[in-house]
Amino acid sequence: MELIGRGQWGQGIVFVAMRLPEGYISAHANQARITQFVEKCQNEPDWCLSSPDVVEFAVARGYYNGTADDAASFSFSDVYDPVTVSGARFCEARVWYMFSQLADPDDFDAAEYLNYAQGFNLTNRMPLFVKARSEGVARADVHAGLSSKYESTWLDPALDVGAGPEHSPYRWNGLTWELNDASTGQDVTYVNERIVGTQATAWHFVAEVDPTEVYGPMRALMWFGLDDHAWAPKVPLFGGATGVHRSYDDGKPEQWSTALQRPLLNRNEPPKPLISQHAPHTHQGN
Repeated sequence: MELIGRGQWGQGIVFVAMRLPEGYISAHANQARITQFVEKCQNEPDWCLSSPDVVEFAVARGYYNGTADDAASFSFSDVYDPVTVSGARFCEARVWYMFSQLADPDDFDAAEYLNYAQGFNLTNRMPLFVKARSEGVARADVHAGLSSKYESTWLDPALDVGAGPEHSPYRWNGLTWELNDASTGQDVTYVNERIVGTQATAWHFVAEVDPTEVYGPMRALMWFGLDDHAWAPKVPLFGGATGVHRSYDDGKPEQWSTALQRPLLNRNEPPKPLISQHAPHTHQGN
C-alpha cells in the first residue's frame, strides 16, 4: 500500500494497494514503487484497491497530463513520487538487496537491476513483488536482511574509500559529501551508502501472524527492538498485550499507549507478565 496526504487541498489520503500473489514477497524503502494499476483495480477489485479519485486528484493538481477517462498508463510512483538518483540509490537499493537475498534467483536477477540500484538507469524499474526462494522465508531471514549492510556486493560500504582501516560499514557524516576537483575547481558530490541495518534506526519490528486457530489475541506476535537492528535485542509482544513492563516504558508510558492502542498498566500496580512463557509459534511466511 502506498499513500500521500491531500495537503491543503482536502482531508484524508490518496492511496493504492496491491495484493501479493501466494508465494511472493515485496519490500519497500521510502520510495513509491507501484506503477500502473488502474486497469487491475477496475478488473480485479479483490487484488487492487485505490482511492476513487486517485487519478482525478493528480489531474486537478497538475501532476498528471492525461485524463481520468484514459488512465491506463497512470503510474502512482511516477506521478506522486517520481524516482530520482537519490531515491534509487538510498531507497530502492535496499529493496534490491532484500530481493537478492530472499527471492527465487530464477525470478529475480540481481545483476540485471544493479544499474537501477546504483542510480545509473532509472528506467530499469524492479518488479513490485518477486517469487520467494524455494526454501521459503523464515523470521530469522527477515532479521538478517534488516541487519544487512550490502555485504559482498558492489554497494558494500566496508569496501569503499570511507571505510577507513577498520573497514567500517557505518558513516557519520550524512548521505552525501563534497570534494573539490582540482582540475576544474568545482565541488563534486559523492555518496555514502544508505545501508539497510543503519545505526540511525529509532525502532524496528518484525511481525508474525499464526495461521492456526489459536486464541485471537495470541495470533499476532511482534518482535520489537530499539536502535540498530543488527545489535538490538528483540522483545516479543503479542497483539493482545495491553501494556509493557515498566522497565521498557522509560518513564514515558504515554508513548507505549499510542503504540499499543490500549490503556497501560497502572504504574502503582505490581508488573504483570505480558510475555508468554511458552515458545512462540514460528512459521515460514511469504
